Amino acid sequence: MNRYCELNDGDVIRPHYAGCQGKRYVCVPMLADGEVMGNLHMDLGTFNGGNSAKEVSAEWVDNLLKLATVAADQIALALANLKLRATLQYHSTRDSLTQLYNRRYFVETLEREILRAARSDKPLGVLVIDIDNFKRYNDTHGHEAGDHVLREFGRVLRQSLRGSDIASRHGGEEFVVMLPESSSEDAFARADQIRTQIAGITLEFRGERLG
Repeated sequence: MNRYCELNDGDVIRPHYAGCQGKRYVCVPMLADGEVMGNLHMDLGTFNGGNSAKEVSAEWVDNLLKLATVAADQIALALANLKLRATLQYHSTRDSLTQLYNRRYFVETLEREILRAARSDKPLGVLVIDIDNFKRYNDTHGHEAGDHVLREFGRVLRQSLRGSDIASRHGGEEFVVMLPESSSEDAFARADQIRTQIAGITLEFRGERLG
């Protein structure tokens, strides 16, 4: 997949080739575990006295390709590690069913937010939410239908949040929402807004309406 190319006026310029028309360059894919993480794009002029149009030997190009390939492999590995780290971090703080934060993350964050609210003398609102008759859903429709209810509840709850709000699944059908810089009046209003949004959900599972 390594390429040594020279773009001419008649060539189609791909997005990552922008600005390289008429230049000679090396383009090497950055691969990690079979996944293309990007392309390493090197203008020959950078290594050839600033003149990418200057003729160079095949040996010179081959050496540059080897250098570019080694660099691309190292960069791809670093990017893959960063991606893996971000994925692990995400899953360590999230509830797998609802994609809300998990209880551990919420408790840790709540401790910090309480201290921050005390320092800044700003209010901190907390909502505790429970799904009515959830056990009946499970008993009547089965656990898969119950999981569907939880997923949809989590989706609607996520959509109702501000950027600073933090919502978590605390366990079972219990949820907690942290509302930084929200007074009790604000918290009551947000709770009513969320209740109204949840009440408006129409749930169906495998062609059967739930509730």
